[in-house]
Amino acid sequence: MKRIPRDHPLIKLFRWAIDRAVYTSSTQCSTDVESYLCDEVLAKFVHIDNLYMIRDSAGRKVTEIAEMLMEGERIPSSDPTLREIMLHQYIGDYALFIAGLFPESLKRIRRGANRDYLLMTLDSIVVPFESPLDYYIERGRSSYGKVSKFYVGLDGRKFMLFSDLSSRFRSYVQLMSLIRFYLESSPRFQEIRRIITG
Repeated sequence: MKRIPRDHPLIKLFRWAIDRAVYTSSTQCSTDVESYLCDEVLAKFVHIDNLYMIRDSAGRKVTEIAEMLMEGERIPSSDPTLREIMLHQYIGDYALFIAGLFPESLKRIRRGANRDYLLMTLDSIVVPFESPLDYYIERGRSSYGKVSKFYVGLDGRKFMLFSDLSSRFRSYVQLMSLIRFYLESSPRFQEIRRIITG
Protein backbone atom coordinates (compact mmCIF):
# COMPACT_ATOMS: atom_id res chain seq x y z
CA MET A 1 0.00 0.00 0.00
CA LYS A 2 1.35 3.40 -0.99
CA ARG A 3 1.63 6.00 1.76
CA ILE A 4 2.15 9.74 1.83
CA PRO A 5 4.94 10.87 4.17
CA ARG A 6 3.65 12.53 7.33
CA ASP A 7 5.40 15.79 6.46
CA HIS A 8 3.86 15.97 2.97
CA PRO A 9 1.94 19.21 2.20
CA LEU A 10 -1.24 17.20 1.51
CA ILE A 11 -1.21 15.88 5.09
CA LYS A 12 -1.00 19.45 6.32
CA LEU A 13 -3.91 20.38 4.03
CA PHE A 14 -5.98 17.43 5.32
CA ARG A 15 -5.26 18.30 8.95
CA TRP A 16 -6.21 21.93 8.32
CA ALA A 17 -9.48 20.90 6.61
CA ILE A 18 -10.32 18.48 9.44
CA ASP A 19 -9.60 21.11 12.09
CA ARG A 20 -11.78 23.66 10.29
CA ALA A 21 -14.60 21.15 9.78
CA VAL A 22 -14.59 20.04 13.43
CA TYR A 23 -14.44 23.65 14.60
CA THR A 24 -17.38 24.77 12.44
CA SER A 25 -19.59 21.69 12.81
CA SER A 26 -21.63 20.30 15.65
CA THR A 27 -19.78 16.97 15.30
CA GLN A 28 -17.20 16.60 18.00
CA CYS A 29 -14.67 13.83 17.65
CA SER A 30 -11.68 12.51 19.52
CA THR A 31 -8.11 13.13 18.41
CA ASP A 32 -7.95 9.42 17.52
CA VAL A 33 -10.86 9.85 15.09
CA GLU A 34 -9.34 13.03 13.63
CA SER A 35 -6.02 11.25 13.10
CA TYR A 36 -7.80 8.26 11.58
CA LEU A 37 -9.73 10.44 9.13
CA CYS A 38 -6.49 12.11 8.07
CA ASP A 39 -4.09 9.15 7.95
CA GLU A 40 -6.31 6.15 7.22
CA VAL A 41 -9.01 7.65 5.03
CA LEU A 42 -7.91 10.84 3.28
CA ALA A 43 -4.16 10.21 2.99
CA LYS A 44 -4.58 6.54 2.13
CA PHE A 45 -7.08 7.12 -0.68
CA VAL A 46 -5.10 9.87 -2.36
CA HIS A 47 -3.39 6.98 -4.15
CA ILE A 48 -5.98 5.55 -6.55
CA ASP A 49 -4.43 2.07 -6.15
CA ASN A 50 -5.34 2.20 -2.46
CA LEU A 51 -8.88 3.32 -3.25
CA TYR A 52 -9.37 0.33 -5.54
CA MET A 53 -7.12 -2.11 -3.74
CA ILE A 54 -9.44 -5.10 -4.20
CA ARG A 55 -9.32 -6.65 -7.65
CA ASP A 56 -11.40 -9.41 -9.21
CA SER A 57 -9.96 -12.65 -10.59
CA ALA A 58 -9.25 -10.90 -13.93
CA GLY A 59 -7.35 -8.10 -12.18
CA ARG A 60 -10.03 -5.44 -12.72
CA LYS A 61 -10.61 -2.91 -9.95
CA VAL A 62 -13.66 -3.58 -7.79
CA THR A 63 -15.78 -0.48 -7.19
CA GLU A 64 -18.96 -1.97 -5.68
CA ILE A 65 -19.23 -2.91 -2.02
CA ALA A 66 -21.16 -6.13 -2.71
CA GLU A 67 -18.37 -7.30 -5.01
CA MET A 68 -15.71 -6.20 -2.49
CA LEU A 69 -17.31 -8.52 0.05
CA MET A 70 -17.20 -11.45 -2.40
CA GLU A 71 -13.71 -10.81 -3.76
CA GLY A 72 -12.35 -9.99 -0.30
CA GLU A 73 -13.23 -13.47 0.89
CA ARG A 74 -10.99 -14.90 -1.85
CA ILE A 75 -7.88 -12.94 -0.83
CA PRO A 76 -5.28 -15.50 0.25
CA SER A 77 -4.28 -15.14 3.87
CA SER A 78 -2.65 -17.32 6.47
CA ASP A 79 -4.83 -15.59 9.09
CA PRO A 80 -8.56 -15.50 8.22
CA THR A 81 -9.28 -13.20 11.18
CA LEU A 82 -6.75 -10.63 10.00
CA ARG A 83 -8.21 -10.82 6.48
CA GLU A 84 -11.70 -10.13 7.90
CA ILE A 85 -10.43 -7.15 9.90
CA MET A 86 -8.62 -5.69 6.89
CA LEU A 87 -11.58 -6.28 4.55
CA HIS A 88 -14.17 -4.67 6.83
CA GLN A 89 -11.88 -1.80 7.78
CA TYR A 90 -11.28 -1.14 4.08
CA ILE A 91 -15.02 -1.27 3.32
CA GLY A 92 -15.77 1.11 6.21
CA ASP A 93 -13.06 3.50 5.02
CA TYR A 94 -14.22 3.26 1.39
CA ALA A 95 -17.88 3.87 2.31
CA LEU A 96 -16.94 6.86 4.49
CA PHE A 97 -14.69 8.34 1.80
CA ILE A 98 -17.18 7.94 -1.05
CA ALA A 99 -20.34 8.85 0.92
CA GLY A 100 -18.68 11.85 2.57
CA LEU A 101 -16.54 13.30 -0.20
CA PHE A 102 -18.03 12.00 -3.44
CA PRO A 103 -21.72 11.14 -2.89
CA GLU A 104 -22.46 12.19 -6.48
CA SER A 105 -20.49 9.15 -7.66
CA LEU A 106 -23.18 6.91 -6.12
CA LYS A 107 -25.65 7.91 -8.84
CA ARG A 108 -24.09 5.14 -10.96
CA ILE A 109 -25.70 2.57 -8.66
CA ARG A 110 -29.18 1.59 -9.80
CA ARG A 111 -31.25 -1.21 -8.37
CA GLY A 112 -30.54 -4.36 -10.36
CA ALA A 113 -27.99 -2.67 -12.64
CA ASN A 114 -24.99 -4.17 -10.84
CA ARG A 115 -24.09 -6.17 -7.74
CA ASP A 116 -24.83 -3.34 -5.31
CA TYR A 117 -28.56 -4.01 -5.41
CA LEU A 118 -29.09 -1.85 -2.36
CA LEU A 119 -29.99 -4.93 -0.37
CA MET A 120 -28.35 -5.79 2.90
CA THR A 121 -28.87 -8.38 5.59
CA LEU A 122 -29.29 -6.78 9.01
CA ASP A 123 -29.44 -9.43 11.68
CA SER A 124 -31.52 -12.03 9.84
CA ILE A 125 -33.69 -9.60 7.85
CA VAL A 126 -32.95 -8.52 4.28
CA VAL A 127 -33.41 -4.75 4.08
CA PRO A 128 -33.86 -2.86 0.78
CA PHE A 129 -32.50 0.67 0.52
CA GLU A 130 -34.02 3.33 -1.72
CA SER A 131 -30.94 5.54 -1.67
CA PRO A 132 -27.39 4.46 -2.57
CA LEU A 133 -26.13 6.95 0.03
CA ASP A 134 -28.18 5.30 2.81
CA TYR A 135 -26.91 1.91 1.64
CA TYR A 136 -23.26 3.07 1.81
CA ILE A 137 -23.84 4.61 5.24
CA GLU A 138 -25.30 1.36 6.57
CA ARG A 139 -22.55 -0.76 4.95
CA GLY A 140 -19.84 1.48 6.42
CA ARG A 141 -21.46 1.50 9.85
CA SER A 142 -21.82 -2.27 9.78
CA SER A 143 -18.23 -2.88 8.64
CA TYR A 144 -16.72 -0.65 11.33
CA GLY A 145 -18.94 -2.40 13.87
CA LYS A 146 -17.52 -5.77 12.80
CA VAL A 147 -13.97 -4.43 13.10
CA SER A 148 -14.64 -3.12 16.61
CA LYS A 149 -15.82 -6.57 17.73
CA PHE A 150 -12.47 -8.08 16.76
CA TYR A 151 -10.74 -5.80 19.26
CA VAL A 152 -12.96 -6.54 22.27
CA GLY A 153 -10.62 -7.47 25.10
CA LEU A 154 -7.54 -7.17 22.85
CA ASP A 155 -7.04 -3.48 22.17
CA GLY A 156 -9.28 -1.05 24.03
CA ARG A 157 -8.18 1.99 22.03
CA LYS A 158 -8.96 0.37 18.65
CA PHE A 159 -12.21 -1.02 20.04
CA MET A 160 -13.28 2.49 21.08
CA LEU A 161 -12.15 4.01 17.77
CA PHE A 162 -14.07 1.59 15.56
CA SER A 163 -17.08 1.53 17.89
CA ASP A 164 -17.24 5.32 17.63
CA LEU A 165 -16.80 5.26 13.84
CA SER A 166 -19.61 2.72 13.63
CA SER A 167 -22.12 4.30 16.00
CA ARG A 168 -21.61 7.82 14.64
CA PHE A 169 -20.99 6.90 11.00
CA ARG A 170 -23.68 9.21 9.60
CA SER A 171 -22.25 12.14 11.60
CA TYR A 172 -18.79 11.40 10.24
CA VAL A 173 -20.14 11.29 6.68
CA GLN A 174 -21.52 14.80 7.32
CA LEU A 175 -18.16 15.85 8.77
CA MET A 176 -16.40 14.48 5.67
CA SER A 177 -18.77 16.57 3.53
CA LEU A 178 -17.66 19.64 5.44
CA ILE A 179 -14.02 18.59 5.07
CA ARG A 180 -14.66 18.42 1.32
CA PHE A 181 -15.93 21.99 1.43
CA TYR A 182 -12.58 23.11 2.83
CA LEU A 183 -10.60 20.93 0.41
CA GLU A 184 -12.41 22.24 -2.68
CA SER A 185 -9.81 24.95 -3.21
CA SER A 186 -7.00 22.39 -3.65
CA PRO A 187 -5.99 21.48 -7.24
CA ARG A 188 -4.92 17.99 -6.07
CA PHE A 189 -8.36 17.41 -4.62
CA GLN A 190 -9.93 18.52 -7.90
CA GLU A 191 -7.81 15.94 -9.75
CA ILE A 192 -8.93 13.14 -7.40
CA ARG A 193 -12.52 14.24 -7.79
CA ARG A 194 -12.30 14.03 -11.62
CA ILE A 195 -10.90 10.48 -11.41
CA ILE A 196 -13.58 9.23 -9.00
CA THR A 197 -16.64 10.94 -10.41
CA GLY A 198 -15.60 10.97 -14.07
